[in-house]
Amino acid sequence: FIVSSILLGQYGKLVNCVVRRLNPSLKGKRILQISCAFGNVSEKIAESCARQGAAEFVLTDIMQSELNNARRKLKRFGKLCTYSRQDATDLAFEDQSFDYVVAFFLPHELPFDKKIKHIEEAKRVLKPGGKVVFGEFHKPRLKILEILGRFYFKIFEPYATEMWDGFDLAGVIENNTDIPYKIEKDTFLFDNFQVLAAERLA
Repeated sequence: FIVSSILLGQYGKLVNCVVRRLNPSLKGKRILQISCAFGNVSEKIAESCARQGAAEFVLTDIMQSELNNARRKLKRFGKLCTYSRQDATDLAFEDQSFDYVVAFFLPHELPFDKKIKHIEEAKRVLKPGGKVVFGEFHKPRLKILEILGRFYFKIFEPYATEMWDGFDLAGVIENNTDIPYKIEKDTFLFDNFQVLAAERLA
């Protein structure tokens, strides 16, 4: 209920969209989720991984307590899931080691420079032909949603307004690289939320 309230009833739609973007197939693939997100997004990804025969679903977080919580929630998936305590801005994984990378409502929690580092790390560990998928806030078209959002961010999420004021998620993915990306974006609730998928083409 709390998660659904924070995301204005859009949580289920956002999770389903993230999972849909993990296509065309997870069979034999390695999937990384950077930061153990709230709610059941990890479970939905794990279910899809198990159903399609993924090789491994790796979850990382900087807090061991979050990893422990994820381990309890995903216990039924056994050895499919592995857990690693890591900093999203300085991952220990090798270059091009994952087919899919997911970050669900993480960039808005980080200061501007760390947002950049986090996205660069997500791109670094992505294989050619793979996708990185972000679920995040997006600047809304309705002024009332922007006013309410800025009020909420000022109290609870001090770095989130950067997602509206000068931080271009798609632009950061495409900038400072010779590697081409195909970017697709879905928005929800008058553009207040987004799911952005960037496929690495080379």
